[in-house]
Amino acid sequence: MAEFIQLRMEEMRPELEQYAKFELFGLDEIREITIKRKDLEYKLHKKVKEKEDYLQYIQYEVDLLRLLRLKLKNFKTSGKTTKIKKELCRFIVNRITKLLDFAINKFPQDARMWFTYVKFCKAEARYSEVSRNLERMLKFHGSKEEMWQLAAHWEYLECNNIKGARAFLLSGMRHHSKSELIYLEALWLELKGASDLRLEEIRRANLNKAAPNLDGDAIMKGELGIVMYQWAIEKLDSCKYLCAALKIALDFEFATELQKIIKSRLMSKFSDDFLTWKTLAQLELESYTLEGRFNIRLYYNRQKNPELQPSKRQIEYAFEILETAAHNINDEDSWSQFINMWLDLIEKSEEGGVGKRYPNLLNRQLKEALESAHIQAKLPAEFYRYYVDMLDDDEAKIDEVLSMATDRNPKCAELWMARLKLSFIKHDKAKSKKIFEEGIKHLKESEHELDLWILMKDQFVKDQDFLDKLFKKASATNSTSAEKIKIMHLNFVAGHKGG
Repeated sequence: MAEFIQLRMEEMRPELEQYAKFELFGLDEIREITIKRKDLEYKLHKKVKEKEDYLQYIQYEVDLLRLLRLKLKNFKTSGKTTKIKKELCRFIVNRITKLLDFAINKFPQDARMWFTYVKFCKAEARYSEVSRNLERMLKFHGSKEEMWQLAAHWEYLECNNIKGARAFLLSGMRHHSKSELIYLEALWLELKGASDLRLEEIRRANLNKAAPNLDGDAIMKGELGIVMYQWAIEKLDSCKYLCAALKIALDFEFATELQKIIKSRLMSKFSDDFLTWKTLAQLELESYTLEGRFNIRLYYNRQKNPELQPSKRQIEYAFEILETAAHNINDEDSWSQFINMWLDLIEKSEEGGVGKRYPNLLNRQLKEALESAHIQAKLPAEFYRYYVDMLDDDEAKIDEVLSMATDRNPKCAELWMARLKLSFIKHDKAKSKKIFEEGIKHLKESEHELDLWILMKDQFVKDQDFLDKLFKKASATNSTSAEKIKIMHLNFVAGHKGG
């Protein structure tokens, strides 16, 4: 083993001599590099090989490559020095590539190794290195649908090989017949391929000073995208797939026919799924359309200039879509999704995102949504705090809302505590006691029972007789909090009655 490692170190000598020749590293630094590499080589040649040893060596060389490139920035720029820079970097790049090859050969079942390998080869433009290993990667990781996506992406985006990408995705479909990820990737691939052909036709026509023929070819019209979509819905005709497919189709201006087909199916078959309307409302805000008519020109202006903002009418229409859907479906989940979307929109508007010009409109709409859900008895308990905050200190209205809320959500401690605090504000001891006793009845044996006791103790700390009666009553119960309440009672007595 020692002889083999010594041979490896000798192979590194030309590289280290170049570092010294061009004064990129001092002699001490070169000695340190040599010692570190020798140590790392020994680890790789142990009888029991470990993944971390490979990863540690790879990371060391990656860090060294980054440092070398920083040092090379001080070199004068000329044809000769540019060539020298590439040669110096190539020493390390080749070593890292070999280490990665060894690692994926030794540990082919480790997906992390493959991702590291692909990421590095992409950064260093080692495209053929990855292409020759993709099939082997899929042999070990074909059960992971994202690996088929990775292979297709690589072949098309890095190697400009749409046939190879298509072949990987078709194979992926055979392994994962109901994979939304693979079918969506295939849809994107066919539309992207058509888009690239259209751009090539436009360039060709401009060179020949002629009008481009974009509609004479079925592929350039995006018909393969329609075929792929039709294949997909035979396997996974779901609302989730259709919504994702619509978003992909909208990224391609020419795919208007496919956009109409998907939208029509969504509205006819999945009108009772809130995701349909949520997606259409999001597209309304993102693509700036009016009353359901997708304005492709405005959509693409938005893609080119993210700072563009929707109009007041478009925000209102998106709200109408969601409100109508929530009323029609009328379950707690739909109202919850609606309110959460609007809360997110308000948060983004405060950060300068969509809707930043209309904060009052967004807040008014949120209040309307909360009130509608409350009236329909479908407002989830966690949203009542937003609703109460928007009632502008109208104590009578807040009291009414919280009373209904605790009736509908008797196990929600947060609502009982809100009601209790409101009764404190009104200085209504009798009502406080009534709310407290009702709340304790519902929260008995829960982790929040004690919270109500602490709230009462802190509020009526000066009313010793009132609290003493409450504590004695609680101490006589068999609840899980009884012992803690007894201790609290003893401390209270000791502190306020002298023991």
